[in-house]
Amino acid sequence: MKTETAINLAGSATKLASLLGITPSAVSQWEETVPEPRYWQLRILRPKWFTKAGEAIGEVPAPFASVDGASGVKATAVVPASRRD
Repeated sequence: MKTETAINLAGSATKLASLLGITPSAVSQWEETVPEPRYWQLRILRPKWFTKAGEAIGEVPAPFASVDGASGVKATAVVPASRRD
């Protein structure tokens, strides 16, 4: 889940922090994605924010993902066979 999405769904970074029992300063330190433990906490506290597949409401799911050791999971593009060189 993107940090921006979580903040928007909560209404503000302060409200998101309150929901999770952490400080707004902690939320401000998150990078592009919500840390994995907080993602699972949100899945429990706000299940309506997620689809059955686990994607956050309002986010476009990536068809494939690969692990990048530096930043966690990153989406990779899928090119249809008809468009490959």
